[in-house]
Amino acid sequence: MRLSEAERARILARLRMNLSWVGVKVPETIEVDGRQMPLRSTLDRYIFDDHLDEEELAAAKWLQRSLERRARELEKELAHDEMSRAQAEELMKGTIGILRAVEELKGLRDDAEFEHRRAEVMQEVDDAVRWRRFAKRVYDRDEYY
Repeated sequence: MRLSEAERARILARLRMNLSWVGVKVPETIEVDGRQMPLRSTLDRYIFDDHLDEEELAAAKWLQRSLERRARELEKELAHDEMSRAQAEELMKGTIGILRAVEELKGLRDDAEFEHRRAEVMQEVDDAVRWRRFAKRVYDRDEYY
């Protein structure tokens, strides 16, 4: 049975929903740049390793970009190719699983980068606290509020 335009729109809307990937399994394997890759085990290694070196972080970022590209390709297939409803549902589930893997990879960070960003945020907080103290000293209570 051919996929109707209304069903296609519903499937694409579900794919594009925020947090659509929650509860969806990451595919066991995926084809990336013409080669099969054990996605789930690779993702587990990146996520559960306590410390990733620069080479591993670079590989994880490459994988993230490759998966984002693949998800966009699959979304285009869903939007334009002829398929049945069952095929579209399967393609949607696979794409959402890829998006989940992308979100997991986005969470990886270099410890130095994390500390740098943390220091920036703490500086912003300190600046706000100093500004508030200054404003309290300059204005009396009635003018401040």
